[in-house]
Amino acid sequence: MDGSVLPGQLGVSLIAGHRDTHFRLLEGLAVGETIIIEDREGIRHGFKVTATRIVDARRVRINVDATKPRLVLSTCYPFDAIDPGGPLRFLVVADLYD
Repeated sequence: MDGSVLPGQLGVSLIAGHRDTHFRLLEGLAVGETIIIEDREGIRHGFKVTATRIVDARRVRINVDATKPRLVLSTCYPFDAIDPGGPLRFLVVADLYD
């Protein structure tokens, strides 16, 4: 997403995806689980989930400033919504680990 960094770089890497395709798996992620992201050079970066939350996109803006590499995954919520495009978003926040 605009304004974010590439995974593994200093700052926030914000990636959005569809709740009914690629990001369907976010529904089952829990704090403490690991996410592996492979960058353009083929280097893998490991992130540990630190939080999940539901936000209203009309009221919340994601801050892309961070003092360490952070990953935020975003998808529409609820996962079983009949009509797409509602204002709620499910966020997964994860920090790079060594």
